[in-house]
Amino acid sequence: MIENNLKDERIKTLKKEIHDLRNKKKTNRKVIPDQGASFLSQTNIRSFFAYCQAEKQRKHQAKIDRLQTKITATETKLNSLSFEKTLSDAKTKLQGIDTVEDARTDASDSDPADIERPVFPDLGES
Repeated sequence: MIENNLKDERIKTLKKEIHDLRNKKKTNRKVIPDQGASFLSQTNIRSFFAYCQAEKQRKHQAKIDRLQTKITATETKLNSLSFEKTLSDAKTKLQGIDTVEDARTDASDSDPADIERPVFPDLGES
């Protein structure tokens, strides 16, 4: 019986503490209608809005940075894929050529005008 009374008392005190804490939270939200307090609250509001703007810009910049990183990664991947495709195309061409003679006949079959000739500076007549 005594234990039940102690438990009941403890429960009551805890409930009272919770109630007091909730009421205390509500009273802290109120602004005292004092001239100095209203100026102080206006200053706090201004600094809070400035903080919100700075936070918004920071988040926006972070989003831009993440997107820029994704773009760079995608470009790198695209470049490597294009290199791999070029490499696989070259391998496919090379697999079709079995000997040096085949390569020469392939080269002779093509139009000589299609072959790019290197341009050398004029070194003079010898």
